[in-house]
Amino acid sequence: MKYPLLTIYRIRSDFSKNSKNCKMNDSTLSSLRGLVERYMRNCQYKNAAFFASKLNAMGDGKNDEDVLASARAYFHNAQFRRALHTLRETMERKIPRHCQLAARCMLACEETEEALDFLNTIIPDEKAVETVIGD
Repeated sequence: MKYPLLTIYRIRSDFSKNSKNCKMNDSTLSSLRGLVERYMRNCQYKNAAFFASKLNAMGDGKNDEDVLASARAYFHNAQFRRALHTLRETMERKIPRHCQLAARCMLACEETEEALDFLNTIIPDEKAVETVIGD
């Protein structure tokens, strides 16, 4: 992705063509995913969060990897509550990487007891919870 403005132009044109339904074509979604990855690699988390939120809003459905990317961008922006809200649906399905990020967000919000209770529901062994928190 050398030219993010071209991607934005493509998003606009896809959106205007499909104004009745907000679905995007696969090439635009993949270019948005590439932008999010690029901005995350370059530590430009505000830009990554912006494009990840657009990807989640205009995507066909809730893609778990897209949800995780946007939550990571929010986490790095110190928007811990927003990251938790983004991860809410995937936390119920108990996807491990999503649950770990949710617990880290809870700890960053100084909700230690909630994080421990949440991790105990995911990992019932106390030693495993201590090793996750100790990292």
